[in-house]
Formats: sequence, structure tokens, C-alpha cells
Amino acid sequence: MLLVLDAAMGLREQDKHVAQYALDEKKAMVIVVNKWDLISKTENAMSDFKKNLYLQMPFMEFAQVVFVSALKKDRIKTIFTAIDLGLKAYEDRLSTSLLNELVQDAVLRNPPSLFNGGELKIYFANQVDIKPPTFVFFCNNSNFIHFSYKRYLINCIRRVQNFDKTPLELIFRTRK
Repeated sequence: MLLVLDAAMGLREQDKHVAQYALDEKKAMVIVVNKWDLISKTENAMSDFKKNLYLQMPFMEFAQVVFVSALKKDRIKTIFTAIDLGLKAYEDRLSTSLLNELVQDAVLRNPPSLFNGGELKIYFANQVDIKPPTFVFFCNNSNFIHFSYKRYLINCIRRVQNFDKTPLELIFRTRK
């Protein structure tokens, strides 16, 4: 999905709502900042704009941001490159052995804290789907997963694989 922003207007509330709808539907997204020719360029203009976007929409940090000018046809091809990279990540798979090694390392580096009266123990993980990449974690009790630890595991997976440009879904199942 493409979210097109007007560089001169910046991020509006309606843009945030559209982005949240896309995330709720687990869609990959590219943020296109149009009318970049109207912005006074500084050395860090693009990175500052991105940082501001991600500050206002931290839930979209995986989304690629491209800067274009449709009027002047500047950097238009970057949209298609970003779409291709996003689609590749959206359809990518991670081997079960690599995933379980990654999870084991993540737990060793940062063990889960007590939550809801217990400590999470992850026994095994498997990728079960693509579009978006979906991972099932078999654990002692799915009620023991805190949202911050889930986010930590998402970030660990993103660092290892080409999943930095797509939403990820993590499902925790209690193993009997």
C-alpha cells in the first residue's frame, strides 16, 4: 500500500488514520512524500523528515519512506524500488532452524520479565505464513507475554532477515 503525503503540509491526522488501517490489515506500506521540491533542502532534511514521521507514527517504523516530486518527475523510480523491496520482504520466509536460533539468542540476551503472575518460556517457533510474515511461538503460557517483549522479538527478527520493510505478526500459543 502507498501512503502519499504532501511534504509542504506534513503528516496530518487523516494520514495517521489511513496508516493505522493498513497496519490493522497487516499490509506492507511505502510512504511517499510528494512535493519534495517545495521543501528547502538542508543536509539532513530527508532524515529529519523521516525521524519526525516515525516519532508521530512509531507503529510504522518498518515502512520505507521515499521523497519525490511528481511535478518535476524527480526520484519517481524510487517508488518502484521501494515497492519491490517491500513486496519481497512481505513474501519472505525464515528457516525454522534460523528462527529458533535467533529466538534462543534473544532470550539469552534479554530474558522475559515476570508478567501476569508468571515467566514466559518459549519452547519453539515457526513461520506459518507470509503476507505478512507470521510466526507462531509455542510457550508455557501465552498470557505471560508482555507487549514490550513481543516488540523486542519483532525487532530481533527484523535485524536478522529482510523483514525491516514489512509488518510482522507474532502469535503465542500455550503448549499443552
